[in-house]
Amino acid sequence: MANRSRLMPLIAALLLTGACDSASRSDTPNPPAQPPAKAQPAIAKPAAGAAPGAPAPDRMPLARILTIVKADTPGEVIEVDYDDDDHKYEITVLTPVGRSIELEIDARTGAILDREED
Repeated sequence: MANRSRLMPLIAALLLTGACDSASRSDTPNPPAQPPAKAQPAIAKPAAGAAPGAPAPDRMPLARILTIVKADTPGEVIEVDYDDDDHKYEITVLTPVGRSIELEIDARTGAILDREED
């Protein structure tokens, strides 16, 4: 029994030492330091004098094209496509009577080049 009473303080000291040591460590190690980010490539800037969001200089703004279309063909614009190769807008309008009309508009001048009814 005397041996037990001598061992108890020793066991308690060992348990406390282990508890203190484990409290200072976490289950997950610290993540390694990340390397510095690489420089991003430069992004092309708009041409001098160009406003942000401005259309390409080789075509009229879409808002202006839609004004021309609405003045010519009453109805709701339901589709707009732009053909880069021919510099044309292809715009589909649904008329009040339910007809679908496709217009080809010159993107540079705003002239109506063709009209097809479906």
